[in-house]
Amino acid sequence: MAKVTFGGGIVSMSGKMSGNVFSRNKGGAYVRAKITPSNPKTMFQTLVRGFMAAISQSWRALTPAQILAWNAAANTDASVMKGGDVIKLSGHQYHQQLKPEYSRN
Repeated sequence: MAKVTFGGGIVSMSGKMSGNVFSRNKGGAYVRAKITPSNPKTMFQTLVRGFMAAISQSWRALTPAQILAWNAAANTDASVMKGGDVIKLSGHQYHQQLKPEYSRN
């Protein structure tokens, strides 16, 4: 995925153009190749989807106080992107990136 820095009168860009997709997230603007994903439903893919579902379910089971604690923890830890930009994760993103033994409530 390529990182985009705008200038020369262009401040933002989103959508598809010439086989590329332009978008923006919390980390900034980016461009990627437009692909049509496959869905092979392999055993490994099924396992990973189950794992991600369990992590998401554990987030939804947190109390408001626990969510505030995750948000506070995320604010103390910054991620540095390849281009050197520093981004702050949300409490939800921080919860998702940690190993399962740390994200159980």
